Amino acid sequence: MTTGKGLDISRGFFVTAVIYIVIGMMIGIGMGATQNFALKGAHVHANLVGFALMTLFALTYRSFPAMAARRLAQAQFWVFQLGALMMNGALLLMLSGIVSEARIVPLLVPGEILVLTGMVLFGWLVLQDAREV
Repeated sequence: MTTGKGLDISRGFFVTAVIYIVIGMMIGIGMGATQNFALKGAHVHANLVGFALMTLFALTYRSFPAMAARRLAQAQFWVFQLGALMMNGALLLMLSGIVSEARIVPLLVPGEILVLTGMVLFGWLVLQDAREV
């Protein structure tokens, strides 16, 4: 639902989820075709953090428009988006050997913390709005 500021959080999460599942499937197909499974961590994270969680968020916000209308929901959207992009991008760069683990940690760890923060924010929103259920 649109929050009045032009952002439909449910739609935003769902569109992003579709992008992540396409990327995850492309990584998986590439691994299967080459029988090189070095990117399995990036594949799993794109599918679970990118697709599964974002789809869960989209469906929850669609089902509970009052929760989606809260400012904290917008913060959760942007925090999770930034964290997922940083974490998934860093994993892909590291596991493909483009960037060493030592050099990618400054991007990977903050991304992980942002993803966790986004999940905690979502949990808080659910707990606050669970009374409506």
